[in-house]
Amino acid sequence: MKVPIWGWAAPGEKIRVEFVDQLKTTEADAAGHWSVTLASMSAALAAASLTARSANVVTVNNVLVGEVWFLSGQSNMEYALFHCEGGDEAIAMKAEYATREEKARPLQEQYDQAVARSRAEGTPAPPVPTGLAGVFRGPSMVYNGEVAPLIPLAVRGMAWYQGEGNRT
Repeated sequence: MKVPIWGWAAPGEKIRVEFVDQLKTTEADAAGHWSVTLASMSAALAAASLTARSANVVTVNNVLVGEVWFLSGQSNMEYALFHCEGGDEAIAMKAEYATREEKARPLQEQYDQAVARSRAEGTPAPPVPTGLAGVFRGPSMVYNGEVAPLIPLAVRGMAWYQGEGNRT
């Protein structure tokens, strides 16, 4: 899937976007909007940096490439992790890692080992871990306030959950 990258700059300003082995250039339109489209990339758990250069330089570190699904629904989907079974353990696990890169390294190693095993055994490679992006608020706030600003985010699919009462 191609990956759109977009932003704002002074009208007519030239922008240079760099990510992994790709370099794209463009120019901001009369309203200051700009966008480039990166070519499709294979999923990877090794973090990389994405840089957009113009009069300003913006770098986003620890970017992972992979499949993203957008999840949304009504406000009862907003539920604190500590209320969930195993939530305290999940919170404690998060505290053990200082950076996303540190979290990704063991996953990358496990995935690489699984791919090597599948090649050696002549079986299909395991699927790449999937990322989930979510917004969980009341319906009127979701689209205008939290979904529309993400357009044209590249996602594999979307899921909307509607309807149940909150219970603890």
